Amino acid sequence: MAYVSKAALNSPSAIYGAGFEKICYTTPINMINHNNGDKATLAPSVIISSNNKTVVTSYPGGNCRV
Repeated sequence: MAYVSKAALNSPSAIYGAGFEKICYTTPINMINHNNGDKATLAPSVIISSNNKTVVTSYPGGNCRV
């Protein structure tokens, strides 16, 4: 989760207000399982505090809700 959170914050495809002085960052992340070749695309939601810029929560999938 740390990898996809960092990627979403460094290069977001979308940024939304999440209410209560929070901001939601998201971007598609392509993941590959090198053991069996399975591929998946995650769109993590990373919520940060807009006043002190700390991560409040981060979770896979769901994208940010408008």
